[in-house]
Amino acid sequence: MTSQADLSILELPDLLQNLEIHRRSGHLCIEGELGTSHLQLEEGCIVAMAGAGSGLLLDALEDAGWYDEAALAGARKKAKRGRKTVGERLVDAGVLTSESLDELAGAYLLECVCALLVTKTTGFAFDEGVRPKDVFDEELPEISRPLSVSATLLESARRQDHWQLIKQRVPSSSQHFAASAGMDLPSQVDPELATALLARLDGTRSAAEAMAAFPHCRFQAYQVLAELCSSHCARPLGADDLLQLAGEVESQDPERAWTLLDHGLSEIPRHPGLLEARARMGLELGHEAEAGEAFKQLSNLRFEAGALAEARVALVRARELDPSDASLWERGYDLARETGDVELALYEGVGWADSLRAQGLHLRAKGVIEVLLREFPENWALRLELARCLANCGEVSVAVAALEKAGKESLAAAEDDRARSAYAEILELDPKHQRAQETLRDIDNRVFLERRVRRKRLFQRSGLIVIAGLLGAGLLYECMARRAYLAATAEVANGELIEWQFYSEAAQVYSTVSERFPYSPTAVFDVAQQLESLQERGASSADSAEFGSGLRGDQ
Repeated sequence: MTSQADLSILELPDLLQNLEIHRRSGHLCIEGELGTSHLQLEEGCIVAMAGAGSGLLLDALEDAGWYDEAALAGARKKAKRGRKTVGERLVDAGVLTSESLDELAGAYLLECVCALLVTKTTGFAFDEGVRPKDVFDEELPEISRPLSVSATLLESARRQDHWQLIKQRVPSSSQHFAASAGMDLPSQVDPELATALLARLDGTRSAAEAMAAFPHCRFQAYQVLAELCSSHCARPLGADDLLQLAGEVESQDPERAWTLLDHGLSEIPRHPGLLEARARMGLELGHEAEAGEAFKQLSNLRFEAGALAEARVALVRARELDPSDASLWERGYDLARETGDVELALYEGVGWADSLRAQGLHLRAKGVIEVLLREFPENWALRLELARCLANCGEVSVAVAALEKAGKESLAAAEDDRARSAYAEILELDPKHQRAQETLRDIDNRVFLERRVRRKRLFQRSGLIVIAGLLGAGLLYECMARRAYLAATAEVANGELIEWQFYSEAAQVYSTVSERFPYSPTAVFDVAQQLESLQERGASSADSAEFGSGLRGDQ
């Protein structure tokens, strides 16, 4: 027979008391905040538990150091060949006594049931007279003394009251404790349990890890820890202690050092030293996600402290590990604005928008681009980005209108390249946009014509430069010829060569000008004219001399 109900109406303690009163036997399945738990009852008493909050006792005892892995593996191997349980095989091997095994099983069951009673439960199902297979720990023999529900409820209530006192000294199971040397144990604690617990309080273990050695008396161990702290036999470690301890054990056991940093940050999440060590060790151990988060927290801390340069260094390292994190780009934008770096602010802002778009957050990306455009209204790339964001947000017509406006403004300013990019973007959004197609054709044609005109002008200018060069060289050549001609004329005049009728000598002086500058206008015209005149004079002088000599002969 199966019965079930909602435990929001009937409390679990009331349900268990009802089953005890009617001496019911069967399987109780409980749903709660920790998951599904199972209790087996025999005539109203609890004889087994499994599920959430309850592990295998023999595994827990191995972890606690009661025996080694080889002993447990051997017992399990032998148990497969016979009818005895693994626990009975451990007893046969002399690892445990039957009395200690029974005592440990009962104490462990009490620990698990008391922990279940203080959790929130939502529903139950009870199968009367049923013990399901493969649910409970079959490696243990049946406990000789089943748990009385009434006694267990009283013990659970007592423990719940004492937990409030324990938490005053041990506020968190992740907190680390270290034993104090030379202190006497308090009289109210079990000396054997206290000594065993102090041996595990070396600072490298959290309270929960230290309690792993006491699965059968976890509550009593926590009570002893609270008393040890009250009497200063043990002290809690702070974040600085854990940081120092992590540095000491890092070379021998880096994973343990990593755990110490993790526990320290669970107590003080914004501790700069712990974050720096976590970022460094995260990179060394391959924990890139955790290292990136540590760099991110460091950047925030340094930004708040006004150390902007250091904040940016940490931010860049975080972004290298996780470039898709939009918050890192946002922080980079804020840092750039704080430092007054306009170009960097633009770069970070665009990266921020891109990361948002990559995550599908198009509306937020549009808002970022709009903010950037207010700061950089003349930035052409931002106007294109805004159009893309509008299209991603479903506002295609608005995006096209904005691009058309930008394209017209660029055409009016003779910025054809920008205009072309605007209209090309329109065609990306609306391939059938006729006006954009026509405008692009017009732009392409005008650009071609302008290029041809520029080439023609360049050719003309090159020709003019060559002509000007030639003219300049010719003018210089003529000037030099003219100067030589004037010098020759002065030489003839100073030597009175013409007056003394030394026409051939004068002609020789002028001939040197023609030889030096044969193609100059001076040589062609002025020098040639002088040579012709001198030749005529020379001829006339020769005729006169011949005529005179003839007259003298007649006489």
